[in-house]
Amino acid sequence: EIVKANEDLCTDEEKRERIGFSFGPVIEPYLTQHCVVPQPPTEMMRTAWGNTIPMIIGGVSNEGLLLYTETKNNPKLLNELGDCRYVVPLELNLDRDSELCQQYGYQLKTTYYGDKESSLETLDEYLLKD
Repeated sequence: EIVKANEDLCTDEEKRERIGFSFGPVIEPYLTQHCVVPQPPTEMMRTAWGNTIPMIIGGVSNEGLLLYTETKNNPKLLNELGDCRYVVPLELNLDRDSELCQQYGYQLKTTYYGDKESSLETLDEYLLKD
């Protein structure tokens, strides 16, 4: 039921920002021995004990197939990509209307679509790009 409610709980702005989940970690207000999340997870990662453990990170072709059904059933998601400035990672802390954010969005768009627009016809370029 929680998964089904997720779509209704996300605001239009969260959907524009590509925040796909209305549920996430809650930063605990009190630091006790039972506290699990005392800071935002991105801050905790910077000083995590596991940072010294070597790891390999990579991606695979066709990884975007995870989004295929949702995008096929809701093609307006592709129409909302526009200039792709809302696909630029939030972690960059850029104003969505800034020139730099728009430049990054343009780079993302041309990487995936070339000179084409996002649509169901170009869905494979979006989801299956190597």
